[in-house]
Amino acid sequence: MNRHMRRILATLLIAAVTTLLLAACGTKIQTTDIDEQAPPDSEITEEADPENTDDEAFDKTYELSDLMWFDSENEEWVTSDFIPGAEKYFFYDDNTCEYVYKYYPTYDDMLIDSNYEIVTAKGTYIYNLGQERVSMMLDNIPIPVTGSIDGNQLIIEYDYDGSSAVRAIYTVAEEKLNKYE
Repeated sequence: MNRHMRRILATLLIAAVTTLLLAACGTKIQTTDIDEQAPPDSEITEEADPENTDDEAFDKTYELSDLMWFDSENEEWVTSDFIPGAEKYFFYDDNTCEYVYKYYPTYDDMLIDSNYEIVTAKGTYIYNLGQERVSMMLDNIPIPVTGSIDGNQLIIEYDYDGSSAVRAIYTVAEEKLNKYE
């Protein structure tokens, strides 16, 4: 596949993921009454769910280290053009998080890493130590973002029409920025 075709496919995938996120704004989220399912206070103990206990603080920074799209024709993941470190997730021990990324107005701006705006979405997270998963609720993003932890990597996959479409891989950063920088 030539470079021009990869650019077009990467642009289409990014547009598809963005469309999905915007379409999710109109979807109804089903909730249940917490009082109906929660056990009485006398039954709640720290030993109730050992998989959700967090023995160590999840205080890490991850930065974008690989971006892939799924080529359904060849049934394989293909690396896409991206700027390493252009997206970062900051997790703090008070269960708050930040997603900071460079917003490029055009594909060409992204390729030369210029003419961008730094965007920050703040939110909260839940880290499940037993399953090595982290779920985030971020400002201005109507659906939870969930990623898996594999060693020093955070892996987030986005689906399109029920199939994997984009995989973003973030690696633990050497330096952790201040929460308020």
